[in-house]
Amino acid sequence: KEEFIEKERKIRIGHPSGIMEVKINLRKQKNNWLVEKAVVGRTARIIMDGIAYVPLSKLKR
Repeated sequence: KEEFIEKERKIRIGHPSGIMEVKINLRKQKNNWLVEKAVVGRTARIIMDGIAYVPLSKLKR
């Protein structure tokens, strides 16, 4: 579509693990669309560090 010309847009791409967001810059060149830039970000966050804090009252003796 014409509104994509020379503007950064976010698109969503589905893949086996879910959906990822991609930033793209498109430009119309003659009768074709040219992708000038595509940016994909991916993060991994720690959800455990191997230490469990259990109150003494919960431990069986």
